[in-house]
Amino acid sequence: SRGARPRRLRAPARQAGQTLVMSLHDISLAARIADHALRLFGNGRVSHGTCSDILNRETPEALYKQPLETVATASGPAWLPR
Repeated sequence: SRGARPRRLRAPARQAGQTLVMSLHDISLAARIADHALRLFGNGRVSHGTCSDILNRETPEALYKQPLETVATASGPAWLPR
């Protein structure tokens, strides 16, 4: 079901009062799993914040230098090249 896998990852860490850190290159997966994101640009710039704040269409387009289309899916948003 939607969110079952992310809960399996997050629940043990939250119960133990720990933070789970992942390195992902798929922003669609990050949006489904993560609460917060850190984005590293090739020029040394970084941005961070909640996924809902920084994973919108404009910011992934700036990161990847590619026009993207946001698609609503049962698992959450996904970004596809235009």
